[in-house]
Amino acid sequence: MEENKFYDDIVGSKDAPYINSLAKQGASFSDFHGTTHPSQGNYVALYSGSTHGVADDDCPHDFSADNLGHQLLGSGHSFIGYSEDLPSAGSKDCGDDGDSGYARKHNGWVDFANTPASSNLGFDRFPSDYGKLPTVSFVTPNLDNDMHDGSVKQGDSWLKKNLDGYVQWAKTHNSALMLTWDEDDGDDSDNQIATMVVGDHVQPGAKSKAHYNHYSLLRTLEDMYGLAPLGKAASAKPVTDIWNTSVAPRKGKGVAPAAAPARPPAPAPAGKAAGGAADRAAGGAADSAADLTDPHKKDIAMQLVSSAENSSLDWKAQYTYVEDIGDGRGYTGGIVGFCSGTGDMLDLVQLYTQREPGNPLAAYLPALRKVNGSDSHAGLGSGFVSAWHTAASDPAFQQAQNDERDRVYFTPSVDRAKQDGLHALGQFSYYDAMVMHGPGTDPVSFGGIRATAMKHARTPAQGGDEKTYLNAFLDARKAAMLTEAAHDDTSRVDTEQRVFLAAGNLGLNPPLSWKTYGDPYTIAR
Repeated sequence: MEENKFYDDIVGSKDAPYINSLAKQGASFSDFHGTTHPSQGNYVALYSGSTHGVADDDCPHDFSADNLGHQLLGSGHSFIGYSEDLPSAGSKDCGDDGDSGYARKHNGWVDFANTPASSNLGFDRFPSDYGKLPTVSFVTPNLDNDMHDGSVKQGDSWLKKNLDGYVQWAKTHNSALMLTWDEDDGDDSDNQIATMVVGDHVQPGAKSKAHYNHYSLLRTLEDMYGLAPLGKAASAKPVTDIWNTSVAPRKGKGVAPAAAPARPPAPAPAGKAAGGAADRAAGGAADSAADLTDPHKKDIAMQLVSSAENSSLDWKAQYTYVEDIGDGRGYTGGIVGFCSGTGDMLDLVQLYTQREPGNPLAAYLPALRKVNGSDSHAGLGSGFVSAWHTAASDPAFQQAQNDERDRVYFTPSVDRAKQDGLHALGQFSYYDAMVMHGPGTDPVSFGGIRATAMKHARTPAQGGDEKTYLNAFLDARKAAMLTEAAHDDTSRVDTEQRVFLAAGNLGLNPPLSWKTYGDPYTIAR
């Protein structure tokens, strides 16, 4: 977030050559607006969906309301705000408003008690290995470098020096930079500001004429990660007109193409568990005490996925699995099918290397970075496959696969299902969909599938019938599968999940019998 400049002070300015180059590399907006005056309320609004009545730059302001960081952390994702010249990690200091360069009024996340101190860091902690960035980061330069006290030229130079490396990396790593300002340099109600987005999935040179504001950015981020929109973000229009939707769905962390927003879940009626007594009384009723996070239920989920992905219930034998299955995602490997073309295999090997430098796969990190986003094997080949097999016997690599499975797929999908009022079967349906289609929001990723289902049926959390909603979700899932030749066998839906649903087994309780690809399987207990 930059500071206090009219739109025309930035766009086309000879003092901002780097910023204007970002508009050419990515997208720019000609009708984007700040929320309020003065500065502080804009930071609070972008982070939480409301100014919470902040109409000054006084310090401190303290809130307990929900916010983007709290949402991300609560759904298995991560958030860090990086402030240049922050006195110390986690500091709640007001700053000297110029003497130190840091001012708390430009740090919206520190005002919220439910954003942990570990999410409030100095910019000196911004990683040089961009693969170690959290899911979402906010960056605030100091008062000189954000154009508040310094010049446009100074701010432009700071951005190029400190963030261009990330920008170039983001273009091929399912990530993006959103650059905006807090407000214009007046006190008018129009409050037009410059804004640019550059990175993967962004149409180079796109020029949006749609009317957007800070709440639109917040809504866009929330939609990307399947989060319920907060405050005024719920009625704001998400940014939908700059994304390159011709690219294949991708499963890596970071910014993915935005789609039509899913309707946020409503709370279940007071005194009534989501799903209702009728669901619990059905044959094979849901066991509310054992959701998919129960170790036994989680193991069942792993076996079900393995039957579809590997034609075996022995999911722990799949740490060593790796091959190109011809689906346009390069190599697929491991317990949930990490892919070299979608970013999650790269994230896995980076985590493994962070924990165990010099491992057999570490030498292939440069090649994995280059092939990310494609089906290429360049720099990989038989040597990589052999190294994968060797690494698979290392407990550290096995644990890295478990941890990445949980971080990227299991925890976000199960948390989302719980918010939607679903029991273990529905939680598994979400998880299986996220494993295959990725956590994005385009029509054939998990978020888009869920949004399609919600157009046809209400979730239990919205007062709907659980079986009806799950049938709608599986209909949408099957339609998404049929868009890809590699997934035209829909038996993991038709003769697996629908079998359990038809039996009323919302709790996913054994014994379980099903077929995938025509092969029969049973979990007795």
